[in-house]
Amino acid sequence: GDNVNGDAFDEFSRVPDPNRMIKAYSQAATTLNLLRAFATGGYAAMQRVTQWNLDFTTKSEQGGRYLELANRV
Repeated sequence: GDNVNGDAFDEFSRVPDPNRMIKAYSQAATTLNLLRAFATGGYAAMQRVTQWNLDFTTKSEQGGRYLELANRV
């Protein structure tokens, strides 16, 4: 799909472009590295669920209920 060809609907955009595949691979590797860092760095730990949403809890009318629920989880 878009990793090989352009998204425009013309003949030029349908010509395979190997550089697109290299860019897509690089972007996928960067995304996986970020997810790996979150998972192994402790940020993705369920014990930190309240830290993911601190802005929500401090600015929302439902913040107190959310914190109560998060602490029970």
